[in-house]
Amino acid sequence: AGALLCYRVRFFVTERVRFFVTERERFFVAERVRFFVAERVRFFVTERERFFVAERVRFFDAERVRFFDAERVRFFVAERVRFFVAERVRFFVTERERFFVTERVRFFDAERVRFFDAERRVGVLLCYREWVRFFVTERVRFFVTERVRFFVTERVRFFVTERVRFFVTERERFFVTERVRFFVTERVRFFVTERVRFFVTERVRFFVTERVRFFVTEWERFFVITITVGVLLCS
Repeated sequence: AGALLCYRVRFFVTERVRFFVTERERFFVAERVRFFVAERVRFFVTERERFFVAERVRFFDAERVRFFDAERVRFFVAERVRFFVAERVRFFVTERERFFVTERVRFFDAERVRFFDAERRVGVLLCYREWVRFFVTERVRFFVTERVRFFVTERVRFFVTERVRFFVTERERFFVTERVRFFVTERVRFFVTERVRFFVTERVRFFVTERVRFFVTEWERFFVITITVGVLLCS
């Protein structure tokens, strides 16, 4: 069957339906639906949906969802979610999350959380077993977990774990483990282990082991060696 009605046009056709109307257009088609509307465009299609709208664009596509919206861009996709927004970029993705934002960068990644922010260049990370903090700028790096600390600037390095400490500046070095201590500045050196001690300044030297002691200043010298039979002392 068909029908046409003028003036300004309506049109209807079946064998499961077409329909057309103007004064700037409508169009309908069935057998599970198409639909078109103009004066700057709408469009709808199913067998689980598509949808389009213009005057600077919206778009929807289902069977678990896509969505697009322009005037400088939005985009959404589901089946556990992606999301994009522009005018200098936002981006979001899940199946336990990623997030990205620019105009100098922020980044977020979850499943126990990573975060990075450039401009400040700051990061935070939460791992499975331990907390981590992470901080980076042009001149500073800083990293902390439950068991480790690490800090670096232009003139300082600092590192600490359960068993090690390490510190360096322009004029000092400092290092400590369970069995070793080590310290150096412009005028002092200091070194200690379980069996050795060593100390040096501009005017003093000092050295000790299990069997040897050694001490020197501008005015004194002292040296001891332990021998099985006794002690030999020289000065």
